[in-house]
Amino acid sequence: MEKTEDELLRIVTRVYAQAQRLQARCCGITTTQCQVLCAIGDEGTVPQAELSARLGLEKSWVSRAIDSLERDGLVERRKCCADARMYDVAFTEAGKARYEALEEALNSQAASVMASIPESERAGVRKALELLSVALSSMAATCRCGNP
Repeated sequence: MEKTEDELLRIVTRVYAQAQRLQARCCGITTTQCQVLCAIGDEGTVPQAELSARLGLEKSWVSRAIDSLERDGLVERRKCCADARMYDVAFTEAGKARYEALEEALNSQAASVMASIPESERAGVRKALELLSVALSSMAATCRCGNP
């Protein structure tokens, strides 16, 4: 029986998220820590308040992830020069190295997925991913199940 588009989207989302969680665990961090490291990314320093918005996660989740990354010596909090009440989160040398290894592992994982798709279909898959990315990014995060 052919799957519907909504089923396919949920399956792809679930399976890819599982693969990314496994990769994060393999790299010795949690999924949330992985998201925080990737959100800091090449910038190397990001305002802590901005991380929650970038990730779409509760501030408390992000704060706990930063606490554990800080304990592990991967990031450090620095007073923000623009507002002394705020903090920036910055990579340590170990954190930058961990991020680069994680980024390489995640990119390799994605490349492996794309390599398993017939070459003649890859351009179409890429275009579909671009369209999905735009559609999902512009979609308002609202509850659609009727609960208040």
